[in-house]
Amino acid sequence: MISCKDERKFQSVEPIGHKMCQQLRCIKSIQIMEAFVMNYSVRIKGMSCQHCVMAVKKALSSLDGVTGVEVNLDKGEALINHDAPIDLEDVRKQIEKSGFEVG
Repeated sequence: MISCKDERKFQSVEPIGHKMCQQLRCIKSIQIMEAFVMNYSVRIKGMSCQHCVMAVKKALSSLDGVTGVEVNLDKGEALINHDAPIDLEDVRKQIEKSGFEVG
């Protein structure tokens, strides 16, 4: 349990100190912040090199709400982290615009 200045008590994966609590303005916990980040995995056909990986990563990173993109060449997939809803049609369009197919 952690406690902030106004005596609210919250559960946390990792305890955070009072100073951090003030900086976060008493946000319930690191766990809550992580709950706002959602993941979406998409299979991609046609990638063959690191240049392909970078092209897909750049294209997907440009979408609104996307906070991070990890592209795995060996698995042929991208993991998209986002903190707001994303339109899956926009994901498909960005991948195709980069010269690849959703698989």
